[in-house]
Amino acid sequence: QKMSVYDNLLSYARYFEDRAVGYRFILPEDLENGTLNKFKVLVLPEATALSEKQVQAIRKFANNGGTVVADYEVALEDEWNVPLAKGQLDDLLGHFILIHTLPPVLEILLFHLHLIILFYLKYHKNIYYDRF
Repeated sequence: QKMSVYDNLLSYARYFEDRAVGYRFILPEDLENGTLNKFKVLVLPEATALSEKQVQAIRKFANNGGTVVADYEVALEDEWNVPLAKGQLDDLLGHFILIHTLPPVLEILLFHLHLIILFYLKYHKNIYYDRF
């Protein structure tokens, strides 16, 4: 069974808190108003429905050196929840395209493994990756 949105967000909050990593939740409209310029990493949990403006802002953030971390089903629908032929960020997120076919529990475990690797490389090896 798929986790609720609240439980999914809570799992991210706990993940970061357990590792003493600061985080801040932002509103969907914050994606479009320049708020992303204040951050180095953008985590997109359950970001299934995104507007074209939000997608453009995420692309701009990544192209300017920001790290975009996403789980499954990213940008598969527009802001009105109308399904799209393909994910609007599939080309940016690369290998996450195939995760859509995994059971939800495995999707979340795989995503958390990616986060662990990212933070290990960034904080313990002084290596910073722009994107996965």
